[in-house]
Amino acid sequence: MEEPHAPSPPPAPKKKTITLAQLRTFAAIADAGSFQVAAKVLFRSQPAISQQLKQLERVLGASLLSRSQGHVAQVTAAGERFLAVVKEALDQLDGAIHAFQRAAGAPQVRLGVPADILPIVLRALGKSSTLGPDLEVTLVTGLSAQLLRGFKHQAFDVILYRSLQSVSQGLEECLLEAETLHWIADRELCIDQLPAVPLVTFPEENLYRVAAIGSLDGTSRPWSIRCTTAEIDNVRAAVRAGLGIGTLPGHLLDQNVVVLNERHGFPPLPPVRLSMAVHGQSHPLAGHVAELLAAQWSVTAE
Repeated sequence: MEEPHAPSPPPAPKKKTITLAQLRTFAAIADAGSFQVAAKVLFRSQPAISQQLKQLERVLGASLLSRSQGHVAQVTAAGERFLAVVKEALDQLDGAIHAFQRAAGAPQVRLGVPADILPIVLRALGKSSTLGPDLEVTLVTGLSAQLLRGFKHQAFDVILYRSLQSVSQGLEECLLEAETLHWIADRELCIDQLPAVPLVTFPEENLYRVAAIGSLDGTSRPWSIRCTTAEIDNVRAAVRAGLGIGTLPGHLLDQNVVVLNERHGFPPLPPVRLSMAVHGQSHPLAGHVAELLAAQWSVTAE
């Protein structure tokens, strides 16, 4: 006869852990005094950092910040004590990371951007004295769709990319600006006599092309591709030569074209978002480069 088995011991309670991302989020919110500002610094959405803070407070069993109508009123007494420890720990960790990276050679941040904004990016990086000789930034230009694929496959640490306002990329992103697109044509082009809209546009996957064709298809207006080129200067030249109608954002227009709208029979174009995504949690220096770019766009917007 078999002896009865002893009852199994109850499972050990699941240990609650604190993540590095939660600590960085708490420090950023406390320093900024605002969830909105901290979200921009961390390149995360506001709901995401709010959730991280709640998880941290739940693990600690203490309230770290007092809130008033969604804003940070002040750091609590418990929060002040914990914040001092967190900042010291983060400083030591970042210092150790930088020391190891220096020992292994110059650390590298891989940055991907659309070609037309490269001059702005170069101004941001060239003016900064905080990058130092210990950081190497490698730049690649490409279409936003290509940059997004590369970022999702870890080929880039930071990307600037465009997307249509109505399309979500499923990324934690920092919105830099929203661009307004315009239909443009040569002043002497007889628009009323066109049986189909002759498009001067970019290669497939370019957001300006996607926006133009999508808007025309939404009105069932016929169109044809008259010129395809990857160069913005070539688009403007082809439009000025009367070859067809193009789509460009306001900052790329010149005085030699006319802007078309609904009065001319052209549908509104969707706004295009210029955003930034960064693998900052796994690469702290990537976050530093992203901060420089965000600051440059803030200056440009002013």
